[in-house]
Amino acid sequence: MSTFNLLHEIISVEMHVLVHYTVKFNTTKINNIVKVIIILIATTVILLLNESGIQNINKHHDTGLLHLELTANCTRRTRRILCSNFKY
Repeated sequence: MSTFNLLHEIISVEMHVLVHYTVKFNTTKINNIVKVIIILIATTVILLLNESGIQNINKHHDTGLLHLELTANCTRRTRRILCSNFKY
């Protein structure tokens, strides 16, 4: 393994952080089809921006809130993009 590859591996590992996203939607007045569409859009955007994919998706239906938890391994640059796109 060359020095460049070794450095690149170390930098890559150090730059990756575990990021946890929670996206909440008020779902008291929208139907199930719209809920599914919102989940698909949010998941697709995160997958497109995230290098390693979503590790865990939890959906909670309680008190009219659709609670979508996204846990992903992202670089810091990706985390900034996602945080700016998903303000809640």
